[in-house]
Amino acid sequence: MEIAIDIIGEGKVEKVADSNSATLTAIPNENWTFKHFLIGNTATSENPISVTVTEVTAVFYISIEDYLKGLVGFDVTESVLNSIRIYREIKKRTDVAELSTKQRDLLYADLLMWASTSPTSYTGTKEADGGWSKTEANKTISVTDKKRFENLAMSIYKKYLDRKYNPSIKIVNLW
Repeated sequence: MEIAIDIIGEGKVEKVADSNSATLTAIPNENWTFKHFLIGNTATSENPISVTVTEVTAVFYISIEDYLKGLVGFDVTESVLNSIRIYREIKKRTDVAELSTKQRDLLYADLLMWASTSPTSYTGTKEADGGWSKTEANKTISVTDKKRFENLAMSIYKKYLDRKYNPSIKIVNLW
């Protein structure tokens, strides 16, 4: 069976066909997520899927979590991303293309603010078993970087007049 397969995003579709149907399996590239197959005007997230049609579009996307991790040069845990998403009322694994620029910017600012308040350095975990041991790398974020993260986050909050924007208040004696 011959099927024309279009792909939106980054990934591939494997096809196992017999004489009158085919089973399609969408496989996203690294840091991409399968969203749905589009058959005519109908979207289905079933994967794999058996079809008897001749045209299919496979749609892949980048989740907000992968997008945010890609913006920064430091490790970010899932629990941190969950807290940030929940605060901004964004569902887990949301397609970044479905978010407004403001939402993406504010999520990024929240991540930068988290980094500016996290420990300056931490030691990776150590594992040992019998005759071997392994320690993950130590990580350090400089005080200068932390201040830069905070300043950038505050400028984003200010741009959108976000509730996290807290300008310094200076009291001047006028007497």
